[in-house]
Amino acid sequence: MRLVTLGLQQRQQQQQQQQQQQQQQRQPQQQGSGELLRLHAQLLQLLLLQQLAAAAFCPDICCSPLQRQRFAAAILEDSPLVLQLLKDGLWSRCAATAAAAAAAATAAAAATGAADAAAPKPPQECVEPKPEEVLTAKAGYSERLQQQQQQQQQQQQQQQQQQQQQQ
Repeated sequence: MRLVTLGLQQRQQQQQQQQQQQQQQRQPQQQGSGELLRLHAQLLQLLLLQQLAAAAFCPDICCSPLQRQRFAAAILEDSPLVLQLLKDGLWSRCAATAAAAAAAATAAAAATGAADAAAPKPPQECVEPKPEEVLTAKAGYSERLQQQQQQQQQQQQQQQQQQQQQQ
């Protein structure tokens, strides 16, 4: 009886040691994946802020002044995140990259568009298509679709005729 209990105790000790070893192996993996998830979440938040800033301040993006104010307010509402990103240095690195890209784009635009700069273009406005234009576009699309279907039917008929002639 005593041998049986000693054997059971040894098995339990071995199982406990194996479990401890497995837990020790899992901890670095879990810590690494946790860090990766945190960085991924920060990156997504940064991308969201970048999109909000672009929508709020970029004149090329077509939106109303009220929408621009809302985008700017959303950036300011998320100020703890902005401060944390500033602290981490992520914001400044991304801002530096964006500034360098903007400077390169500006230099390229200035070099190639001197004539365009002399005659400034009016800002783009959001223009909704007129109902007549929509109907015309739909009619043109349906006509092209019918033509394609007719062509496909003709091709199928020709193929059937060729197959019948070969038989």
